[in-house]
Amino acid sequence: MQKKASRLGVNVVVHPPPPSLQMMTTSAKLETKELITVQRALEILAAALEKSVNPGLDSIEIQRLNAVSTLARTYENLFARFMQYKEIEKRVVELEAKYARLAKEKT
Repeated sequence: MQKKASRLGVNVVVHPPPPSLQMMTTSAKLETKELITVQRALEILAAALEKSVNPGLDSIEIQRLNAVSTLARTYENLFARFMQYKEIEKRVVELEAKYARLAKEKT
């Protein structure tokens, strides 16, 4: 291949991949103190979408963007359900307090 490139007068330069793209694994424990907002999840999803339209992305970057977009969509769905459960719990606590107050008034 190099011989053909030299015959055509093409200079082939091979650069090593940047350290950030080298294959690596992480086993660090993921922790968060607060939930991110749905707006933040949508911002992450939008950023991944914008980046995905750039030409010349390698397969690892495409896989990473795919994972980010999948996680953002999943997070948004789970966050919505979490907020519904939180509202239900709040309503149950209110009803328990009301029931206790009514039971106390009756006696």
